[in-house]
Amino acid sequence: MLESSEFTQRFDEQGLILGDKISLQPINGRKKSVSLKRTTFYFISRHYESEMMSGCYALLPEMKNEKFKVKLSLVDTLSQSKTRKQRFFLCVEVGGAFKLNGSYHLGSYIERGDYLEIGFNRIQFKANDKNNEYSKSLWSEEQKSLVGSNLSILLQGETGVGKSNMAKKIHECSGRNGRFVQINLSAIAPNLIESELFGHVKGSFTGAHQDKVGVLKKADYGTLFLDEIDSLPKDIQTKLLLFLDDKSITPVGGGVPMNLDVRLIFASGRPLNEVVQNAEMRRDFYYRISNGITFKLDSLRNDPLKVLNFCQDFSLKNEVKITSRLVEFYQTLPWPGNYRQLKGHLESKLVMAGGKTLDFDKFDERLIEQSSELGELDSMDQRPTLSEIKNAYAKKVYYECDKNASQAAKVLDISSKCLRGMIKTSKSQLRTGG
Repeated sequence: MLESSEFTQRFDEQGLILGDKISLQPINGRKKSVSLKRTTFYFISRHYESEMMSGCYALLPEMKNEKFKVKLSLVDTLSQSKTRKQRFFLCVEVGGAFKLNGSYHLGSYIERGDYLEIGFNRIQFKANDKNNEYSKSLWSEEQKSLVGSNLSILLQGETGVGKSNMAKKIHECSGRNGRFVQINLSAIAPNLIESELFGHVKGSFTGAHQDKVGVLKKADYGTLFLDEIDSLPKDIQTKLLLFLDDKSITPVGGGVPMNLDVRLIFASGRPLNEVVQNAEMRRDFYYRISNGITFKLDSLRNDPLKVLNFCQDFSLKNEVKITSRLVEFYQTLPWPGNYRQLKGHLESKLVMAGGKTLDFDKFDERLIEQSSELGELDSMDQRPTLSEIKNAYAKKVYYECDKNASQAAKVLDISSKCLRGMIKTSKSQLRTGG
């Protein structure tokens, strides 16, 4: 095959290579992942297992005794510059067409991120990035021992960075036998928080028509996650401070004191030292919850690898392919809403796409305007600099031109070197917060 220049550039960047991962989700059975270590690999029904060598195939369940044999192999291609290339090509040897990114094929070259269906079995091809957080332990060795302890933990980070998910993972890894209970303190009326935390007895106040079990009791032998701890009224901070000291509570209105075994995880989107300075939090309460273990969760703009990981998860869960250029574009954005904003954008884009492949389009251009605040110049208190506006527009044209620097530079009437410098500057401004 003679490759076009566009095909060569695309597959040099995105094409499947040896060492990449194949994620298998059979119609029945457990999900697993295998490393592509051979130049030929088969996806087969049980009818052809006797023909296969160990380690070079994936046995997939079939429906109604259907037979299939699909071959993935390295084939030779030739670029326009007459350079020999090897690409992974998937083709049917036995059976009907396979479904790739929502369309049926008998043969196709394979890229990272492609989503394959054979029968009702689902397969995705992914890059094997050694720096990917999927291949790392979630915590360091020191943190592992702390996570497995009964010590309280404070999670700090901007809104949407995944504090709730982190709290759940800590509970799952702690080995505690009780429930994981979560409560957002900012969503509860201040006069009801005490009852929500500690419970109350019937008749203790107007409207207390029956006994109520508080979340501390519900989380006995488990973990209680108190989100937005900076919203906790100061009088309740005192009572919670007493619980942290003696692990005992008394419901509102009296009743029998109860000793509990509850691990507490706190979270705040604001720096708690500022909350203390604003006289919204008791200093002794602050010291009590911050002197245990504090995990600071980075925002997406400070850790682009998290954007890649989230896109891979979204791709698997929603059975859709997200192109590498779209992921790379997302990694250049500030995402002030972090995971929530990225998830909401992808969900909207998926509905509007009407297909199984998500790529950079007009819907994504709005993110550039939002990140550079181009659409709010008249109402802004702190306006962007001319340099920031120029860099944002250059980035917009660059991605519209499919990351072809020469083509984008012609549109902008600047040199390719100048364009690359503007793109690099734009990323640098993102890392430093502008």
